Amino acid sequence: MMRIVLGEKIYGKNRQDKLERLGWEIASSLEDLKIDSLDVRIIEGGWVEVEIDGEDEVAAANLVKLRYGQVKDVGAVSPGDEVRGFLVEPGKYGYGIYVDFFPGSKDVLIPLFSLRRDLTGGRRLPLRKILWLWGMVEHMPLMVRITRMGRGTVEGELGRETLEMYDRWMARNLDVLVITGATLRDVRRALRKSDHARDVVGIERLAFLAHAVFCKGNTRGVGLVPRVGPRLPGAAIGVYSPSRIRELLGGLRSSPPEG
Repeated sequence: MMRIVLGEKIYGKNRQDKLERLGWEIASSLEDLKIDSLDVRIIEGGWVEVEIDGEDEVAAANLVKLRYGQVKDVGAVSPGDEVRGFLVEPGKYGYGIYVDFFPGSKDVLIPLFSLRRDLTGGRRLPLRKILWLWGMVEHMPLMVRITRMGRGTVEGELGRETLEMYDRWMARNLDVLVITGATLRDVRRALRKSDHARDVVGIERLAFLAHAVFCKGNTRGVGLVPRVGPRLPGAAIGVYSPSRIRELLGGLRSSPPEG
C-alpha cells in the first residue's frame, strides 16, 4: 500500500463534492493500471492524502506524484529546497506573506523585502499594493525556495517556477484572472453564464482549485471580476495586469534572477 500527501488542497464550500471530483480525476488517470483500491481523503489543513493498493501501486503512485506533486516531510526540507505551498491570509501582515507548505507545520514567511527585490526591483511598495499588482489571493499556489530554518521559524523567497510563471504572463501581455476555490468546470460555467467566455483566450491550471484565466487583448480583467465573481461563490479572484505593472513600475520582472 502506498500513501501520499499530494501538493493539493481542498477548501471552501462543498468540500466533499470537490474531493469526489478530484478522486474521479485521479482514478481516470490510473485506469490502465492494476489497482485494487484508491482512497482519497482530506487531512489536516485541507491537504489531500491518497492511498493506493494493488499490483501496480508503485507505478500508480509515481504517476500521481508526477501530476499533482508530493508534499515533503517537513523534516526532509532544508535551506535551498523548493517546496509547493498555498498562500495564507495574504495582506493580513504588513511585513510579508505566509505560505502553507506542510500539514501541521509552521508556515513559510516570505518577507516583504524579498518580494520587493524579486517583483518590484527593490522599489518600496507596500505589501497590499504588491499583492494587488500580482494578483495574489488566498490559496494561490506558489513555489517557494527555503532560505532559513530556525527554531520555530521558516523563511523563504519566491521560487524560480513562480517567477518564471509571472515572466510568461508578462510576455503574453494579457490580463489574467487568478481564481482560487473553484474547479475548471466551475470556472468555465461561470464564464459561460456571465456571457464572458468569448472574452477569454485560455485557462491555465495552477492547482485543482486554482486557475489563471487569460483575457483577450482588448479585455480588462478588472471589468470581468464583478460579472464572473458572483457566479463563483466562495472563490477568491485576483487580477494580474501587465499594463498596470508597466504603468506603475516600468515593466519590471522580465527575467528570473540568477542562482
